[in-house]
Amino acid sequence: MSQTIRTLLRPRLTGAANELKRINQGNHRSRIFMFGAVGMAFWIGSFILFFRVLTYFRSVEDFGNILAVKLLSMMIITFFALLIFSSIINSLSHMYLSRDMSLLLAMPVSIQDLFMSRWLGCVFDSSWMVVAFSLPVLLSYGLVFKAGFGFYLTALGAVLCLCMIACAASSLIVLLGAAALPAGKIRTLFVIFGVALAILLIVVLRIIRPEQLVNPDSFASVVLYLNSMQALSVPYLPTTWISDTIRFSLTADWKMSLFNLGLSASFAFSLIFINQVTADKLYFRGFSRAQTTARR
Repeated sequence: MSQTIRTLLRPRLTGAANELKRINQGNHRSRIFMFGAVGMAFWIGSFILFFRVLTYFRSVEDFGNILAVKLLSMMIITFFALLIFSSIINSLSHMYLSRDMSLLLAMPVSIQDLFMSRWLGCVFDSSWMVVAFSLPVLLSYGLVFKAGFGFYLTALGAVLCLCMIACAASSLIVLLGAAALPAGKIRTLFVIFGVALAILLIVVLRIIRPEQLVNPDSFASVVLYLNSMQALSVPYLPTTWISDTIRFSLTADWKMSLFNLGLSASFAFSLIFINQVTADKLYFRGFSRAQTTARR
């Protein structure tokens, strides 16, 4: 990280430190305690739920491990979808609609350094909750499968790669979209699109009835059942690489686990490089279009 990026990030870090001091010195401890208690209750409830489900899956002969892997794959896909939507909104807010962008663009700072500083803030704001609430899921998998300490390090690295891939892909979409439409209109469109997508996802899940996947008797043969369980595995998707990283680390197959982790990390850094090149060409054009959006 260059000195320019660290300088651009310093106001954010200083503001966060001052906010923590104000909370410790003020009357906000009760609020922090309340939200902390709610978050801890959700964390513990998620751990207990996944631990009991995985324990039951492990007790099912032959199909238990397959069900556990498919549950992991579905969770990774869910996290990725949440990260994509959250990152798009945060990218628009941090890079185009923030009030201090006019001041920062007037400074003698390169577009790439400015873009990276805002992108890093977007990554943190979009990913911290997904990382925090993926920990009980990974912990339950590690305890049920009796994995070693290397599993937790590999799984944490896989989740971080997932966050970087989702945020990099989202910022690339925002860079291309903001060059054609004002950023304010894009944010409104994505909010509407997100609501419509959530409704569509619920309808699709009810149509395909995923609960039938845990009932082998509903299939004509074991082969059809196994094929249906493999339906979500697409080898060219980043979510598959992340799932395979965690899955192989559970069984201590470190060669395949590290291969998929390296594949995910290289793809993430490639997307970051593409973002920097694209930002150098299109970022200022998109910011100029964002200034035509009516302020509320």
